[in-house]
Amino acid sequence: MSFDIGSEADRSLLSGLKNLKLGALMELIAVLLVIISLVVLFFSIPSPTPMSPYPPTGMMNLALLLPAMLLVLVALVLVLVSYIIIFKATGDLKRYSPSRLGIGRTGMILQLLGLILIFLCVIAMVPTFAAIGPNIGINEVFTVLGAIAILVVIAVVLLIVGSILFGVMVMRLSEVEGLDPGFKTAGILYIASVILSIIPVISVIGGILALVSMILIYIYSNSSIKRLESYGMGPATFSS
Repeated sequence: MSFDIGSEADRSLLSGLKNLKLGALMELIAVLLVIISLVVLFFSIPSPTPMSPYPPTGMMNLALLLPAMLLVLVALVLVLVSYIIIFKATGDLKRYSPSRLGIGRTGMILQLLGLILIFLCVIAMVPTFAAIGPNIGINEVFTVLGAIAILVVIAVVLLIVGSILFGVMVMRLSEVEGLDPGFKTAGILYIASVILSIIPVISVIGGILALVSMILIYIYSNSSIKRLESYGMGPATFSS
């Protein structure tokens, strides 16, 4: 395997891997913050007593509840930052190999369209419910909600397809000579997590697989970066 740090294509590959690593790290930190917030939230709930086995939520310890909510907010910001960084990573990787790795950027665009569509649907629901009364009847409301539901389904399909395409890109990284072959496993687990997450009974397993795949993406990106930086002769290529 050879790698030329002076080559524009190989610089794009290295930049893509670095952004992929950073994006994965941001997502992992976000998950960690959510877990910590859930632990804090658990301790903010008063212990049950014989007189009150189910304490009302109003008795929750606000001194712990507020930090938990802040952690969730920070986690959401990190997820957004992670998406932006990974979006940039897919652009770098597409420049390196449009035919093989460009599918990742396509997947991220589909996910973005799905998120925008869901956001617009949520916004559309507010004036719909606010208009119930003399201006609009219940039948009209159901018609609007039905249209919104169809758009939500389309958005979910876009998110699923986009996520699968991203997973395929991760798998194809293993085909680049010199990169860690473990990317194939990471990609397979990522795709499996997407599929399992849409099945309510086993969606938790999907979430666990998504976490594992992101850990692997971070690990394999890091090892691949070290490999590339240790080479300095000619362009990297796809293995046959």
